[in-house]
Amino acid sequence: MAAVNNFSEIRPLLNFKQQGDFYYIQLIKRKKDQECPEKHQSARTIKTYIVESLEYFDLKKKEIIDLCDHFNCRAGINLHRRNHKDLAFEVLERVAQNLKAGNYNMSRVYDSVIGSVKSKDEPIWVIDFDSKDFTLGLDLLQLIDGIQVLAVSANARNLAGQLMARHGIPESEPRDALHISIAAVKMDTILAGVEFRHIANADTRATIAQICRDCGYIPPSICSPDEFLGT
Repeated sequence: MAAVNNFSEIRPLLNFKQQGDFYYIQLIKRKKDQECPEKHQSARTIKTYIVESLEYFDLKKKEIIDLCDHFNCRAGINLHRRNHKDLAFEVLERVAQNLKAGNYNMSRVYDSVIGSVKSKDEPIWVIDFDSKDFTLGLDLLQLIDGIQVLAVSANARNLAGQLMARHGIPESEPRDALHISIAAVKMDTILAGVEFRHIANADTRATIAQICRDCGYIPPSICSPDEFLGT
């Protein structure tokens, strides 16, 4: 399959409003794209970039494309602008949570916090619709337009930190930790995708449920799509 290059579409969406603003790029090799996927529990991070200007974004474009070709990985950018000052306080909070939980390995804290820290901007959603069926695409847009977007509260962020600090969710998967914590705080049922095998298994569910209870929340029901549909 030919590589998809969206640099020109993404560039106009980058807006650096104040000193310390940045965007986060990750080069990720998915589990199924690795040479021995059965030996890996999750995706592998090849390299990360802190983009603090459009000039830097342009400068690193060729390098990112070359690395994606070489490692057969994908580049993803978080379009929710971050700021170094806000991130620094979140890192300190996460370090304290890890210490309290008896986890003294801080090697992944920074990348984990970048993936979960709340942006002050309105959310930006980019949908990758891999189909030539234009009618189906319009149906999907209409469906998405009616979906309520849940806010990421301070309680949800704190619970996500506990889920990672106590090894309920790998620190490499902060979005999955937020996915679960938002559902617990909102008292909703969560549906895990087929890619989230580190979530949708019995042992992990039990650990996540106990952490939620310890933090004062009713754990959400976590299931695979097949389980949800009863197939």
